[in-house]
Amino acid sequence: MKKWSKIYLKKVKELGGAEKYLRYKVREKDLFIKKLLYYAGPHGKVLEAGCGTGVISTHLCNCGLEVTAIDKDRGMLKVARIISKKYPQKPNFKRVDLFDLCFPVDYYDLVFSHGVLEHFSDEQIVTLIKKQLQISKTLIFSVPSNYLSSKDRYFGNERFLGIEKWKRLVDKTNSQIIETFGFHYIIGWKKFWDTLIRGKIFGPSPYLTFVLRKK
Repeated sequence: MKKWSKIYLKKVKELGGAEKYLRYKVREKDLFIKKLLYYAGPHGKVLEAGCGTGVISTHLCNCGLEVTAIDKDRGMLKVARIISKKYPQKPNFKRVDLFDLCFPVDYYDLVFSHGVLEHFSDEQIVTLIKKQLQISKTLIFSVPSNYLSSKDRYFGNERFLGIEKWKRLVDKTNSQIIETFGFHYIIGWKKFWDTLIRGKIFGPSPYLTFVLRKK
């Protein structure tokens, strides 16, 4: 079985080290991050549910937010701590399983994830969304869409679903969609070339993002 930490340590090295990797990923996810900052508020309490490399959480806590970043993979938490090491503010990294979120109701202003839910079954996705909505005022999740294909899988079990499928899953969670938006994973003009050669000129965007609140 592939290890997430090996996959991402290779990517960090390819981009020239931890600091360059973080800066690149923040630029890549610019729209997503701006939305997180908006919904969290200026001094919000935030949880990243499945932090991976922790680049978003590290950036957010250096923007003034109080950030807890959880993951159950020890290797990825180690990578995340390495990446955050040179920044003045660091997230509170914790090893926690996403199915074991033991926090009070609405404890967080915002819970978010990026590139996490696509690794689970329909039933598990519904369960995770419900659990995260219990502990947060707002939930934002971003997932790769059916813009991508099997050759784009890092780990092997990613599900690249369309927006209507995601809406049907959200409908089962007793939540309301406040906003949806898409963004690309490539920076600059190359994203237009990528869209052209994939034959996706009329959509969808590579990443879909949902902003949810309890009904």
